Amino acid sequence: MPRQRSEEAASRRSNGVSKSSYRLTCARCRARKVKCDGSTPQCRICLAYGQPCHYDKTPPMSQVVNMAKRIEELERAVAPFENNEMMARKLPESESQQSAPMDTSGASAIDQRNGSKTSVIQQFSPSFQSTSAVQEPHHNDSDEEILPPVHDPNLPPMTTTQLALWHSRAVEACSLQQRLPSEKIDHLFKTYWTWVFPAFLFVSRPHFLTDTSVGGQYSSPLLCSVICLQATRFTDHILGKELLSHVRFLLGQEIHRGPSIPLVQALLQLSARELGNGSLHQAWLYSGMAFRLATDMGIFTRPPKSASDATENHVRGQLAWSCYLWDKAVSLYLGRVPSLPERPDFEPVILDDQIETEIWAPYVGGSSDLANNSNSWHPLQTYGITCFSNFCKLGTIIHDILATMYTKKPNSDMLAFVQETRHRLENWRSETPAQLKIQPASQICPPAHIISQK
Repeated sequence: MPRQRSEEAASRRSNGVSKSSYRLTCARCRARKVKCDGSTPQCRICLAYGQPCHYDKTPPMSQVVNMAKRIEELERAVAPFENNEMMARKLPESESQQSAPMDTSGASAIDQRNGSKTSVIQQFSPSFQSTSAVQEPHHNDSDEEILPPVHDPNLPPMTTTQLALWHSRAVEACSLQQRLPSEKIDHLFKTYWTWVFPAFLFVSRPHFLTDTSVGGQYSSPLLCSVICLQATRFTDHILGKELLSHVRFLLGQEIHRGPSIPLVQALLQLSARELGNGSLHQAWLYSGMAFRLATDMGIFTRPPKSASDATENHVRGQLAWSCYLWDKAVSLYLGRVPSLPERPDFEPVILDDQIETEIWAPYVGGSSDLANNSNSWHPLQTYGITCFSNFCKLGTIIHDILATMYTKKPNSDMLAFVQETRHRLENWRSETPAQLKIQPASQICPPAHIISQK
């Protein structure tokens, strides 16, 4: 018997399978405490029992690296054939036969210019062709023309088409992170961007979408989970319970890694969720954690002109004003003293121009999507930046009211303060842009983020 096992081990080594190689183990095999062969989408044991099979544990990093290397080798092997096939479709049959030998060299020249060999699918498709969790996808000249980097504020703003492409990429990346179907993630994202996002602009949408697809400092698995969790309030409560347990697990890990922009954004939205559910103590706790982490990061003070990246300063500035506004909202709702006594010493700057100009549609998803029926809603511009800036002006007035009414005893100056505050509110109302005012006689209902300012 020992001799037979040694022969099997030698056979595995001769076939390139080492004894220490790692395999995925499905949930059912782990529960049965049996050896799983790691086959996808269904292992042989679950197939034999006729039971559903799923993998709920991420593979070790060594296996991810080996998979990434194997995928890269296959892509390099397939690239010449894809180049020839693509060129043959574009050129007439006679020309394609003559230019076939030159296609490979031409592709090699392009590959050398880009620093690596990429397939034609990578050159022309807006979606990532590699499933590697280790290496970032390659970008080429054609991608840069279609999708200009959002990280450079000097470049022109993103168009609706470009934002949709980044949205689709982020959906695929988040689907792998959350282990949910892409259709479900797409539905949750669209629900969030329509009903939750425009109110306080907790997240810088272009930076979140781009960094979710390529991996960066403005996105994280926790933030993606929280965004999906926020959207489940309007669509799928059962999934919301599962996401909530996952969010709590990730939150414990992120807090010990130190403050970051995605962590603050996630805490703010968790505070909003708990406040909507009536969990007042939890809402106050999450908001306080977000404010203190943001203060520790120094986002409420404008950095010197010579410091760091201008784009990061804009993202931090948007987050600073989002914290300031949410502090007034939660303090006003709970009747408590604001946690942030000073307003940011700079004006709010939003890098997402699409939130201002795009047409707002009451997305509900599925076959009953109101956006597909032009007779069921009146096309309206979002005016997200205008609404946010106007809300910031109101937030400073609300702060003075809370700071005076809840921290000072009534005195002889209280009447003067009330009159001055009334005058400020009247000026704010008169200076509010016309597109944000609700006409009583109008039968058109504006978006929810505009109604909230009435």
